[in-house]
Amino acid sequence: MSGPGPIERAAEALSGASQIMVFTGAGVSTESGIPDFRGPDGLWTSSTPRTSTSTDT
Repeated sequence: MSGPGPIERAAEALSGASQIMVFTGAGVSTESGIPDFRGPDGLWTSSTPRTSTSTDT
């Protein structure tokens, strides 16, 4: 019988944490079904970047 797998080890390592932060790379969100920003149907094709990134409220 083998020991716990990587998912189980990660769950154990994080189980006592009150907060976690995860940094991911390009492509992870699109593989999860989240639309990208620069693709053919991305956010930048339907909005003006200057308006979208404005800090004016």
